[in-house]
Amino acid sequence: MSYKIAIIEDNISALNSAVEMLKHYQMETDNDFSIDTHNDGLEFINSFNLQYDIIFLDIELPHMNGMDVARSIRKKDKDVIIVFVTNLAQFAVDGYEVNAFDFVIKPVKYANFRMKLHRILNEVEHKKQNHAILLQTRTLSRKISTSDIIYITVRNHNIIFHLSNEDIELRSSLAEWDEKLKDLHFIKCNSYTLVNLKYVSKIEGETLIVHDEVLHFSRSKRSLFLKAFAQYIGGTK
Repeated sequence: MSYKIAIIEDNISALNSAVEMLKHYQMETDNDFSIDTHNDGLEFINSFNLQYDIIFLDIELPHMNGMDVARSIRKKDKDVIIVFVTNLAQFAVDGYEVNAFDFVIKPVKYANFRMKLHRILNEVEHKKQNHAILLQTRTLSRKISTSDIIYITVRNHNIIFHLSNEDIELRSSLAEWDEKLKDLHFIKCNSYTLVNLKYVSKIEGETLIVHDEVLHFSRSKRSLFLKAFAQYIGGTK
């Protein structure tokens, strides 16, 4: 399985140790980790674009402490797994406020980290499987997570599922998938594009940035899209 992981830690030794433990676990298993590292919480929030499965977050950070970073994360992403890594055990109670999945107490030992990581990855897979869909063509039968769909477009009488590393085209209608995905934060920005709100990073005028791609609003869809996006990032839906 492939996972996108962020580590926010200002102590270089602790940061390097966390990376090494993840690489060690990766070598022991069939998992594939893509790891981003950050030493500043404010810098992380400014670049955060709902792209991670797991975030390991130190409590004591410069400019913006870990709890405030977690609060900012939750304003954008309600589902990502947050794990606090700290030597301040008293913060564990505060973690409930931001729905932290677990705490790892410093200094981190690999045996304990391995046990916790196994449970974390099981939770990630559980979240993904809860919204799995089956895509079938004449030559393909694939189960994918709806969280991996960036947007869906129409081409002739087919639709194309745009994922982060591939596109899947099949015979279907956008209306069918609009109905199937309406409760999972997918909404049309125009009559031929259905967008996963998770990947929207910027809206400006008649355009929106979705996973670094520029898409365009139609006049009739823009108002409803903006309302749905405001509800999504505000956590009211």
